Amino acid sequence: MLTPYPQVFPQEAVMMLLDKVRGREVPLTDMIHGAWNVVGYSCQQTLGGGQIVGQEAFAQNLSDEDLLQAVLDQNNPNPEGVVSLTMIPWLLVGRIALKLLISVLV
Repeated sequence: MLTPYPQVFPQEAVMMLLDKVRGREVPLTDMIHGAWNVVGYSCQQTLGGGQIVGQEAFAQNLSDEDLLQAVLDQNNPNPEGVVSLTMIPWLLVGRIALKLLISVLV
């Protein structure tokens, strides 16, 4: 039996990926595990039956850092309640996580 995709937003994992994208030191095993969780959650949100949103981030020309920060902001609005994305392009978030995985495994 296959392990199911993560069902709960992986906030800590997204925070680790954001730290890595920002050039901060993240323990390798934590970064790999976090990226794996983000990829799984991204698949659950899109390929697992969720709505696939991809063009919005391209339209806004978001960097990897900006997109990961927007994902965190969306799930934890700031005190003013400002949200930066109306829908999260999870396929793009998954691609960022895969890119980081590949960078440490190759």
